[in-house]
Amino acid sequence: CSPAEPASASPADEEFTMRAVPQPTIFQQMGKTCLPACLTSGVHRQALPEPGKPFSIATLKAMVDKGRSATKNVSARALTIQDMNTTSFRNSERTPEWKFIVESGAAGLPYLRAMRLPNDRGISGLAKLLVVDVGAGSTDVGYMLKTSNVNTADPVFYYFHPAPTFAEAGNALTHKLMKHHHAKNEPITLAEAEAQKVSQRAWHKLPFVDLWIRHICDHVAQYVRGVPDKRWLPLPKELHVVVTGGSGLVPGLKEQLEQAVVKALEDRHFGRQTCEAVQMVDKYRPRFNLSTEADVARMAVCFGAADPYKPGFRYISRMDPPSYGRPTMRGPVWI
Repeated sequence: CSPAEPASASPADEEFTMRAVPQPTIFQQMGKTCLPACLTSGVHRQALPEPGKPFSIATLKAMVDKGRSATKNVSARALTIQDMNTTSFRNSERTPEWKFIVESGAAGLPYLRAMRLPNDRGISGLAKLLVVDVGAGSTDVGYMLKTSNVNTADPVFYYFHPAPTFAEAGNALTHKLMKHHHAKNEPITLAEAEAQKVSQRAWHKLPFVDLWIRHICDHVAQYVRGVPDKRWLPLPKELHVVVTGGSGLVPGLKEQLEQAVVKALEDRHFGRQTCEAVQMVDKYRPRFNLSTEADVARMAVCFGAADPYKPGFRYISRMDPPSYGRPTMRGPVWI
């Protein structure tokens, strides 16, 4: 829920207008994500930013900082990846409850929901998803599965342990791009660098961009080599790869990521059909009426974090190979 354009032409003016969103459902979903950080500090709903309402960025940051400081006394030392989606926290009886979700899981959840599957047993009723979320300050990677309960047809989502957070992300590339223009005596602003970063221009072939992409690809490949799914990942079923985050649209990133994932599967000695079943999700059409792929990429984490079905997003520590025959599924239980 970031500010868009200054309310006045003065660059020194702190008042910004939130981007007007024509679809109410989008702002409602994003609001569910933003509100808890502010409400934990006791801020009234009417004091929060709204579309078209001038609002000071400094004031919003102060609200968020106050909300964060209010949660410092909440003990989360016993929280693990396994139970984070089902553990609730609150400061007092008068403040809202909240739960945690891994960032790659939040980014992947809207895509899992959008996948259409037949309500069949076994591999035909299964979807595999690898999420690479290239945010501003970090890159997060996770592997997930979607199936359905054959008795109720309700969707069932599973996630494996995500990769460690990787510090190589969008901000690093933006600052390198600014330094590149400064060295050419053609300085650009941060906003101009952000816009150029995802544009189709020859700059993305520069050595520092290629190195940035390779660092991310190496991180993703290392994760894929170690995903503890020895039952479904080796099978020749499509592995959908989705790249989210504002910097996920850097030209050339998706193509090299696809190659890195295929190579990682080959390194695990999976069959040729499995390696050829890697599919990049280039265009995602959710029910939300978003106009561009960039909007979807930037808002994916917000949508996932606001999804009310997070408690049904189940953690799997590992999937062992079947003891005999093809692996099958009976209801929500893997056998």
